Amino acid sequence: MSNKSELRRWAKQLLAALTKQEKITEAAKICHKINALSAYQNAKRVAFFLSMPDENALAAGKSCFVPRYTKECMNMYKVKDWEDVLTLPKTKWNIAQPEDAREDALSNGGLDIIIVPGLLFSKTGGRLGRGKGYYDSYIKRLRGEGLTGPTLIAIGFDCQLVDDVPMQEHDQRVDHILTASHHVVVQENPS
Repeated sequence: MSNKSELRRWAKQLLAALTKQEKITEAAKICHKINALSAYQNAKRVAFFLSMPDENALAAGKSCFVPRYTKECMNMYKVKDWEDVLTLPKTKWNIAQPEDAREDALSNGGLDIIIVPGLLFSKTGGRLGRGKGYYDSYIKRLRGEGLTGPTLIAIGFDCQLVDDVPMQEHDQRVDHILTASHHVVVQENPS
């Protein structure tokens, strides 16, 4: 299977086959691994996606940012605390998003870490997202601003880690991949 759309369908089937208890168990192990990473411990500015909320980062006093999607792009906006996250307005698709009248990570120092979602991840740092290119475009913009970092940490269930994911020129590789059973540190120039 090398076609990205076929891989996405296959990955969604893998995820649908996981039980609720498997997801809860694996997610707890992943959260523990994130908190143990020195890059995470030293980070001051962290972005995460809302289906993987990170109360720990907010409690640890980190500046936290979450995505806001438009048709054209994605931006990361600051959230104050967990109550702020819980009260974010919802889109017509029932997705919680911050309004754009908040601090934008790009306008004020960038990010140290982005916790990146995906459907599949390869052991060489490849990531197969949902097909819109939001994260790849955002990371490219962030790096284009001349800001150092960010460290990209992909998280997923064990079944999402595969040997290979097709990559195109615009696709951004991640630095770490964390699953319940694995921590892959990606080399800079995979062969």
